[in-house]
Formats: sequence, C-alpha cells, structure tokens
Amino acid sequence: MRRGLGVLGGVALVVAVGLPGGGVGAAPPQAPVAVELVGAGHVDVLVPKVVGDVLEVASVPAGGAVFAPGARDFHVGGVAVKIVDQVDGELLKVGDWYVAASGATAGTPVLGFSVAEVGAVQGAVAIELTDVDLPQGGGVEVFKGAATTTPEAEAAKATDRVLSSDPAPAGRKYEMQAGVAGHEDFNWAFSAPGRYRLTFTVSGTTADGKAVKSAPVTHTFHVGSTAPAGTATTTTTTLAAAAGATAGQTALTATVTAVGSPRGWVEFLDGTTSLASVEVVGGQAKGEYVLAEGQHTLNAVFHPKFTNDYATSQATALSYTVPVGSGGGVTPTPTPTPTTSVTPTPTPTPTDDDTDGETECRILTEGDLDYAVRLKDGKAESALKEGATWHDLGTVVVKVPAAAKLALPAGQAFLGEAGTPVWELPQAAQAGIPSVGWLAEGTAGTWKLDKVDGPGKAALFEISADGTPRVLLDGAGDSKALSSGEHGHATWAFTKEGVYRLTFTHETTSNGKDTGVLTFAVGAYDSVDLPKCEAKGGGSLADTGAPVLLYASVGVMLVTSGAVLLVGANRRFGLF
Repeated sequence: MRRGLGVLGGVALVVAVGLPGGGVGAAPPQAPVAVELVGAGHVDVLVPKVVGDVLEVASVPAGGAVFAPGARDFHVGGVAVKIVDQVDGELLKVGDWYVAASGATAGTPVLGFSVAEVGAVQGAVAIELTDVDLPQGGGVEVFKGAATTTPEAEAAKATDRVLSSDPAPAGRKYEMQAGVAGHEDFNWAFSAPGRYRLTFTVSGTTADGKAVKSAPVTHTFHVGSTAPAGTATTTTTTLAAAAGATAGQTALTATVTAVGSPRGWVEFLDGTTSLASVEVVGGQAKGEYVLAEGQHTLNAVFHPKFTNDYATSQATALSYTVPVGSGGGVTPTPTPTPTTSVTPTPTPTPTDDDTDGETECRILTEGDLDYAVRLKDGKAESALKEGATWHDLGTVVVKVPAAAKLALPAGQAFLGEAGTPVWELPQAAQAGIPSVGWLAEGTAGTWKLDKVDGPGKAALFEISADGTPRVLLDGAGDSKALSSGEHGHATWAFTKEGVYRLTFTHETTSNGKDTGVLTFAVGAYDSVDLPKCEAKGGGSLADTGAPVLLYASVGVMLVTSGAVLLVGANRRFGLF
C-alpha cells in the first residue's frame, strides 16, 4: 500500500480561523448540520442505474433508504475493526486498519458494489478510482478474499487487488458483469487513521453500442477508533479581487485551504452586505459582481456543510477600489440597436421575405456575453448582455463557429462517446469564439432551461480543479439557483451542427418571472432555420440570408420612388 503525504494545500496570506457559528452576513444555502455516518451493517457503496444517456450512482444500505453520494459519510472504526499487527504482506502492512468482506458486527460495516440494476448495459461495467484525498501517511486497498482473520489478511496478494490509492493503472480500475448477479463485497484496508475522500466513476456500453458514464462520485471515509465529533478540521480562507471579465464587474476569488478538501460554501461580503454564497469546488469559490464606483471593504467567510467536518473561517477584510468611470454599479439604459437601412416612405406591404420592424438582428461572433436578468420597473427582465449593452433576446443570434469544433474528450460521457465531434463555447472568450455566461443583477431566483429546439443536445458545464466536468444544465427541466449579483461563465456544448433555440425562464424570489429564447447558430447551418428576429412588443426583421451580421444584406438595396427592394442571396452559410 502506497502511503500518502497528506500535506497542507497552500499558504494563507491573511486569515482569521475558527469563527463560531456561521460568521457574518446572510446564511449559505443550507445551515451546517452534523454529518450522518454509516458505520455498521451491509452497504453497497456504488449502485449505478442508467437514466437517459448517463449513469446515475447512489448508495444502498441493507434495509435502509437509498442516499446520494456525499449525503452520508462512512465510518471505519470501533472495537470490531481488525488491525493488522503481525507481519507485512504484499498489500497490507503492520498497523493497517481493515474491514472484512463478510461477518458484519456492531461497529463494523461490510462494503461492496452492485451493478445488478444496470439492465441497459451489456457486458462489463467499469468502476474506476479516479482521485484520492488522503490523510498524512494514508493509503487504501480494496481487495478480494475471505480476510476474516489477521493471518489471512496478511496473506492477501497483489493479484487480489480490486482498487488502490497506488497510482499504478492496474490498481485504479475494476470490471464487474452487469446483471442480477452483479454484486460483490470486498475487504477494505486503510493505512492510517483520518479522513479519506475517494472519487469514482462508473461506465459501460448499452445494447445499441452507446457509451454511458457517470459523473464523478465522491465518498468520504472516516477511519479511527471514534467517529468525528465536536472537533472540526481547521480551515484558512483568503480573498483576492480584480476587475471582472465584463465591464463594470468585480471578480472575487476565495481560496479555502485545509488538510483534505473542505466541503461547503463561501459567502462574499461587501461591508455587511451579503453578495452571494458560492459552493467551494477544488478549494476555491469564484464570482463576479456589480459594485458601485469607489471604495469597498470586501470579505469572504467559509461556511462548512457539516459542523463536525471542517471549521468556519473568515479572510481578513480586503480594501478594494472600483475606478470611477468603470461602469461599476451602474445599470445601463438599454440602447436601441442603430439602424443602417433607409426607412422607406410609404412603407411597403410586408411579405414573408421583407417584414417591417424597428430592430435589426445581429450575429454575435466573439466577446463575453451573459444571459442576464435585471429589474425594470420593478419586474424581472431577461436579455443578452454584451459589455454595457442589453440586447433584446429576439434581436440577436450567438455564433458557434467551425473553430469551436473539437473531438469530445474522455470524461464527458453526458455528451456522447469520447472522440465524437462536439462544438463548445469556452468558459473564457477566445478570438472569434464568444463565451456565454449568466448574470443576476439586483435580484435572486432560478434560471431554468425550459426547452431545447435543435438538431442535437445542448448542455452547460464547468470543469473542476481536478479536471472533471460538473454539469449545470443538461436538457429541458434543468435549473440553476442564482443569488443576487451572481455572475459566472462555464462551457456550452452542442453535439450537432445547426440552429438551436433554447428557451429559458428567470423566476425571481419577489419580482415575477420572464421567459425568453436565445438562438445559437452552430457550425454549418441553413439560414431558413434561423428565426425571424423580433423585439418584444415590436415588429420583426426577416432573415436575409446574410453570412455575417443579419442586417448586412448580401443583396443590393435600391431606393426608387421611395420604395426599397432587397435582393437576397446565399442561403447556405455558417462555414466561416
């Protein structure tokens, strides 16, 4: 068994440690509670099921209620846990703690995996140990064999290994056969007391040849003679501020350091005003917020998910100035999109190819964009924000160019099989490729994806610090909670070329709701699939088949006796 180093992650610049209660400001999404421990009886740690195109994983204790990963922790301890105390073996060493694959007694769990409920998967189901977070000197081995006594445990061979914290490839993947008999219990051994956080993925292939894979699943094991209680691990929180990616925004980054990976939220504060509570992912929480021009005293408080897991901590207050003229805190008045066409007199009779209207359509090809909600006349209003300009959703199309096409990386099974083509708008804008984020200005609520109308699948996800995806929106019905002032960016992915119309609803806590449709033109597409651009309460301007801005006609405008004639061309476009 390989021993981990378990070092502290990072050096704090400014800290205040171990605040009682929840710190200051508004509370995080949930009040911290004591973690519930599973320390006895039989438990299937990983139980995957096929739901749509992905594998969802839960845990099932014998005779108990199914629980989601992270909802409970496991406890390896008590008088019945055996300690190897004779001689070193191939897998286990003197002093290792382990629980056997059989003979559960008080204080001793029996831990296994079950793939009996993945009927849609044919053949082997692969279980991979993708990441480990170990205590000082810690290591873990999962192995086969009837290791019910110390001598038998010491006799365990490397060939009995199922999974291991040892980074060797042979120790990180195990295959089981799907079906009613797809259940196995194993011996689990830990080389030191402390907190172990183990991350798994489960994958397989359906009868029609489709690859399915779960999102990363993380379980926490507390190893020792007593359960964690009363004393939580010390944390350190630091805060940094800088100008945001969007004009008028301030970017805040809080880093929470401790032994292990703290679970909880960071609450960002402007003086005594709570800006938002953001979940800690990979030891960090980030957000961008509208702050008024001038001097601010900013702070960040870490609120743990569990009271007996990690302790609350607060950063030292940070003085930050939003420059005058930066647009901070100013809600811009929507500026009408300028018209470049000649307003004819008299107005010609509208036809299917030439519709009267007051707005012109644009295809947005680069820069930072946000599907945003703000308050207008006390009511929620959704729009696409580009810098300081708020565009009516019916007047713009977001371009996903051919340059955004890539081969789907491994680990993104929710989008398809690795290696298949996918078009992605990155988390940060690149030259010629825009980024589309979200913004809640002055109001909190929920951002829901109501409908996806397009040739393929559309999804929004972010990449965590360990490189694994965290899906935010993955089809109709998915939603994301937004705190007031929250601003973020993630990756949009589309599985096929063509035109997508995504219907969203912003539902605020006290200012009503607003529904809108945002159009994405992905890769090569046909102009007839683009909707007519239409502003709320106004007319519309028909698509002219233009390959750049929709209002830049490739026809010829002739003004004769006050009448306008548009000659359109080039219906196929989007290849640039």
